[in-house]
Parts: sequence; structure tokens; C-alpha cells
Amino acid sequence: MSVMRSVCDRMSKEMFPAVRALVARELVDVYGFSQRDAAFRMGITQPAISQYRNNLRGSKVRLLKGNLKVFSLIQEAAAGLAKSRKRDNREMIERDLCRICKEIRGQNIA
Repeated sequence: MSVMRSVCDRMSKEMFPAVRALVARELVDVYGFSQRDAAFRMGITQPAISQYRNNLRGSKVRLLKGNLKVFSLIQEAAAGLAKSRKRDNREMIERDLCRICKEIRGQNIA
């Protein structure tokens, strides 16, 4: 028996790891954050950042990076995290993930 997965389920399992991978890469490569500091800003672990940077998570990175509008939103999210002085960025992350998700769904990428 096949069970239909919801859009949110597919996004969280297939697309969000790639989004997080690209945000992590931006924070480390563009803004010069250490993996530890990038992880802190993103609310994830340093080993997760390492896995994203070594292409062990986020298999849809190329797909998202190749889409100018989606990648632009990802870059904006990374810039916001890089500039944030807050200790807790959950609201910003949630807002940015929603914007990116809407764009991905609107373009039928997922």
C-alpha cells in the first residue's frame, strides 16, 4: 500500500537539507564563519555543518543553487543570519524557510 506524502513532509525531507547546506556554505565560505559559529547561528550542530559541507546531506543542492530566485532567497537568509546579533534566530530561520518553501513550491521544483 502506497501512502501519499504531504508537501510539507517532502519539503522537510528532500529540500530543507539542501537549503540548510547552502545557507551553511554561505556562512562559512562567504561570511567567514567557523563551522561552530555557523551551526550556532543556524540552531544546528557543528557535525551537521560538516556533513553539509562534505556533501553528505542535502542531495538537492545543485537543483536549488541552479535556480536564481531560490538561491537568491537562500543568500538573503544567510546574510540575515550573518548580520544578526541575536542568540536565538528561530523566528528568522522559520520566516526565511517559509519564503524559500513558497518559492520552491510555486515553481514546482519539489
